[in-house]
Amino acid sequence: MRPDYGCPLDALAFEPNDETTAGIAMGQVRRAIERWEPRVRIVRLSARPVGPDRLVILLEYRVRSLPQTETLRWTVPLAGEDDA
Repeated sequence: MRPDYGCPLDALAFEPNDETTAGIAMGQVRRAIERWEPRVRIVRLSARPVGPDRLVILLEYRVRSLPQTETLRWTVPLAGEDDA
């Protein structure tokens, strides 16, 4: 098991839900994909605050050997929210 695998979005849990935190999240996701998944090309990556305590990240990507794009969307709870 690799303890440094992935990206540390959980470290943002108590950060303010603003554009700065969204930018940090996008940078973490981009670095993790570039490091751990060279087969993937990022088509679009965005993050935005939703409500007072959630950050929504949208990743559109393409596996380099395939023609289609895929989309992942996930919600990061901020400010101590218990569930996403």
